[in-house]
Amino acid sequence: MGNNNIICKGMKKYGITGRRSHIKARVVDYLFKNGPSTSDMIANHLSDTTRWGGSTGSLSLILRRDNIFSSNDKVKIKSIDGGTYWSVVWDVNKENLYKKHGYKEG
Repeated sequence: MGNNNIICKGMKKYGITGRRSHIKARVVDYLFKNGPSTSDMIANHLSDTTRWGGSTGSLSLILRRDNIFSSNDKVKIKSIDGGTYWSVVWDVNKENLYKKHGYKEG
């Protein structure tokens, strides 16, 4: 029998398991390909590529609770209605990814 818990390739590739592991693996994959990105950019990518309809706030909560992600900076973003808001810039903490899940880059 194969492992039925593997939803996306990143889960197997990075060894990420646990709750919301499919989202975490997709975020790790996205950050490796695109570099540090804001919560909004990651949420837009996930909504375009998955059926998971989480908000930026719920995504940030997932990222904040796992030490394989690090928040590097905050950027001010101008919204459509003329206001501004702050968005966190996220990146992968490769050292913690290796410690926690045993992943090493190729």
